[in-house]
This record gives sequence, structure tokens and C-alpha cells, in this order.
Amino acid sequence: MEDPALPIAVAGLRAIGLTVIEDDAAVGFVPGVRIAGGTLRYAPGATDSNLLHEAGHLAILPENLRPLAEDDLSGVWEAIRGEFQTARCADPDAPYPRADPVQRSRGDRLGVRGRAAVRARSRADYPRPGL
Repeated sequence: MEDPALPIAVAGLRAIGLTVIEDDAAVGFVPGVRIAGGTLRYAPGATDSNLLHEAGHLAILPENLRPLAEDDLSGVWEAIRGEFQTARCADPDAPYPRADPVQRSRGDRLGVRGRAAVRARSRADYPRPGL
């Protein structure tokens, strides 16, 4: 029996730009749904929750990395790791390895740098009860 919400989920995922294909042989980590080449493949008996779960993995990826997504997503993670390493090596002031501007500005005001700025922010934002 088909999940009555499945067609709605499929339409919604297509509306946000994901490629979703019905495939009788779809078998993946969750029953009835598989990621293959950045495409969601689902069996007619799949549940909307399983489809949406797997779609979440693709939806958070930049569009250019989606075609690398396969069942276990290891190819995507390797590509992302490579991009971060390239950014760090090419320009040490690139935004990837740096703290966000809020952390840096708070650190500057407190007279601390680096990890100390992050710790100072954490203590200021999350005081311990009773203190």
C-alpha cells in the first residue's frame, strides 16, 4: 500500500530542485529509498518519512556536489574535505578556517585571540546557573 503522503513529498522535493525518480528496485540505507548519482530513487512502497530523511542529505549539499552523492555519501565528504584543504592552503585568511566575525569581534573587545575568543564567547553567552 502506498503512503498517501508520498506523492506530496515527491512534489515538494522536486519543487526545491531535487531530482526524484520512482524506481521499483530502489534499496538503500532506509527501506525503499536510495541515493544514486545525486538522485533520489524511491520504490512505490517507500514511506514519505524515509524519502524526506534521505532528501535532507542532498538538500544541504551545494548543487555542484550533489552528483557525487551515492549511497554512503563518502565521495561527497571527500570532495568537501578537499575543498576545505584547498581553501586553507591557498589563502590562510580564507573564511573556512577562521572564526565567524561575531566571535572575532567579541574576542577583540575582550582582548583575546583565537581559541580564547571562542571560550570567552561561550562563557559570556552561557553563564552557569547560580553564578
